[in-house]
Amino acid sequence: MLETTEKYIFIASRNLFPLLYAFKADHPESDIKLLSKQDVISRLGNCFASDPIPSLLKQHYSYRSAKQIMRLLNLVGDKATKELKRVYQQLESEGLIAIDEYGKRELEQGKLCLIELENDAELTYLLRNNGLEFQNLNLESLGLKANDLGDSHPDVYLYPDKFSQYVAIYSDIRHRLVSDPALANKIVILMRDDFDLFYIQTISKLFGIPTYCKLSRPFLSTEAIAKQVKEIHVTRSFAFDETEELEPLGKLIVHYGLDDEKLDFDFRYACLLEIASAMSLPVNGEEKGIVATNSFVIDPDQIVYVTNFQYGDFYQVADDNDYFPDDVLENLHANPSYVKTKLDRVEKLNFLKYAHIAFLSRVGAHLSDKIYDSQFIQELNWTGKEGAFPGTIKINWSDSGFYTSDAALLFKAHQCDRAFAFKPWKGYRDYDHSFSGFEDDYFQKKKSWSVTKLERYVSCPYQFYLDEFIQSPPSDPHNIALGSYVHKILEHLNEGLITEETFEEGLAEYKDNLRRNGGEFGPKNDLYLRIVRHHLEKIIAAMRDSVANANYAPGQFEYPEQKISFEVAPGYCFNNARIDKVLLTQGPMGERYYTIFDYKTGSERFDYREVFIGKSLQLPLYYFAIEQNKDNEPYDRFAQFGGFGIVPCFASSPKSLYCDDKNDYNMDKLKKGLLPAGMVLNMSSYLGSYYGPADEKGEYGLSSKNLFIGEDGKLRFGGRRKNVKIEATFESILDDAKAAVIRIVDEIRQNQFQIAPAHKNIVSESKELHCKYCSYRNVCFRDAEADARSYKAEIAAHFKPFSLEDEKEEEEESDE
Repeated sequence: MLETTEKYIFIASRNLFPLLYAFKADHPESDIKLLSKQDVISRLGNCFASDPIPSLLKQHYSYRSAKQIMRLLNLVGDKATKELKRVYQQLESEGLIAIDEYGKRELEQGKLCLIELENDAELTYLLRNNGLEFQNLNLESLGLKANDLGDSHPDVYLYPDKFSQYVAIYSDIRHRLVSDPALANKIVILMRDDFDLFYIQTISKLFGIPTYCKLSRPFLSTEAIAKQVKEIHVTRSFAFDETEELEPLGKLIVHYGLDDEKLDFDFRYACLLEIASAMSLPVNGEEKGIVATNSFVIDPDQIVYVTNFQYGDFYQVADDNDYFPDDVLENLHANPSYVKTKLDRVEKLNFLKYAHIAFLSRVGAHLSDKIYDSQFIQELNWTGKEGAFPGTIKINWSDSGFYTSDAALLFKAHQCDRAFAFKPWKGYRDYDHSFSGFEDDYFQKKKSWSVTKLERYVSCPYQFYLDEFIQSPPSDPHNIALGSYVHKILEHLNEGLITEETFEEGLAEYKDNLRRNGGEFGPKNDLYLRIVRHHLEKIIAAMRDSVANANYAPGQFEYPEQKISFEVAPGYCFNNARIDKVLLTQGPMGERYYTIFDYKTGSERFDYREVFIGKSLQLPLYYFAIEQNKDNEPYDRFAQFGGFGIVPCFASSPKSLYCDDKNDYNMDKLKKGLLPAGMVLNMSSYLGSYYGPADEKGEYGLSSKNLFIGEDGKLRFGGRRKNVKIEATFESILDDAKAAVIRIVDEIRQNQFQIAPAHKNIVSESKELHCKYCSYRNVCFRDAEADARSYKAEIAAHFKPFSLEDEKEEEEESDE
């Protein structure tokens, strides 16, 4: 790689010095000297014996223009434009130009290597102009091993605010330091700007982790200086009585000659503002603890926590504020703006490749979790589903972490504070505990609705608000992705044998859904889906057997994953609702019936008593959808409604379906568990068309959870209690569904998002809560038992419930 007989001079950005010093230490046989670009300019270019800016101000160049001219004079001297030649001669006559007579000789004593500076026009021109040969090297050619930035790129953690971000960072740092205290000398926090210092200083104390940052404050942030600068503009005089606080301002004015009344006042004052804005004052701080900085170097010994990983901050390009335009700079062999941009990208790309980054994170910008595309990001080949950008993991509030007791208390207080919405009140932002009264008319403009969203609103109005406005990720992305996986495969149920391609299609759907909801596919997911696949391969045959006796209507008899639009009432529309499956059957006299199926991967069931509250809405609404579309293809062949039901296509505990020897499923038990439960017509014609002939007891293969719709429209329980009357009719349940939809949509339009949600299983005694994994459960004022009692009281008021005596009387009548 490097010849041991040669002496090398590496010229590189100072950001690379720690990495190159480590490389030099690993190659003691090589003679390597490190120089920066500025070191080369000072040896070959034109230097200044003292600050030339005061002289340039007297020549009526603004402070910014003077800085640009200085940079160009370093490189080209008097071999430039007429203007630069004149300035050079003036400064030379004042004795301000200096040249290092021995600098070139030093550079001639080694083999020059430009490290990652191939595109630096200024540096390459300066070397060639002095007759010096050089070669371009990149870090990879030196044998340095880079981090993989392809498919296995690091994820970016997205936090809702800086407080949550820095709590997570210090929690992770504390975890490392408890394991190995010596790491304190290696950890660096790459912060965004000085505003982060507030969080660093506060949170570092909570975690007991001293943090050092070389502090400075803007020159104009000192109240006395800012006041005097304004006073100068008012009095139009640079003369004032100096105090200790104003001493830095007085020295600045004298140094740059701004008190020279021969110059125009407005020009001098404009220069004062430029200089003061560019300057900062040091702040004394204790130099101990881990380091926080807003500039980076590439040091293999450092463990870096990046907090500003987003385009415009971490990827910030050089400012385009040159005194000359790009074409003139090119003629001068100086770096134009686009070259500086390219050099900047290379610098930051090398940081990602060769630094030890422990944590990539940023704060959400404008409620968007996308890292905006840029040319730099595209160069990384970091690919996502929607474009070239790194993957993000959205982090909500979590009480898990390596906290001190004080940090945990403050974090929980912040969590509670974030849970409440704000509203303007007399010019201030105040808490809005009702979660209503938002000014935004987002839902007022909404013309179509989703059945699933309405049921989610009933489950928890406030979580619904977060999902719609804040777009917080779901508590369990896997469960949502699992549903899409199973549904994708069951779309092909009527195709006969389910092929390998079908399962691969379902897997792709699962991965896509998981990623979009903030999840990450790993070995655990892969193993779980193998178990699910084994289950599906078994139940698909059982599902076909469950309808083996059905008398299918002529032509196409199954309609999987049907999309359909309908209207519950004027202004309450649903577009592209998706029905999992509709099965057409034919009775002995040619009667046609349609049966609606909804697949569920959990334990959900249809309960007529929940419809008026807003639960169990899906199946009644699908009935509305088909009835309204009877004039359209293919619904014109659906004929008479026969029933609807939920099919549990994945048991929450598959092992419960195994035989005693645990080697295979108990198929009888499996088929029984796959029977749809909902509402069906109590007519032998329909029951025979779907369930086949009745057995010797006159019974059909119905789930015991089914409701019968009698010829009078009244409902009766199926199974053991199939003759028990219910004080409800099929029409009344449909009316309940319509009323629930209108009420829920109106509440959403009125921005009513209460934090107390409904019980997941309203009628059952289950303690399973919808909000079991909710981030806001610590501030929610709900109570499971109180909810159950409240909803049962509502149900009792809505229905006239049957009693045990009524049930006994009905059974006695049946026996007779």
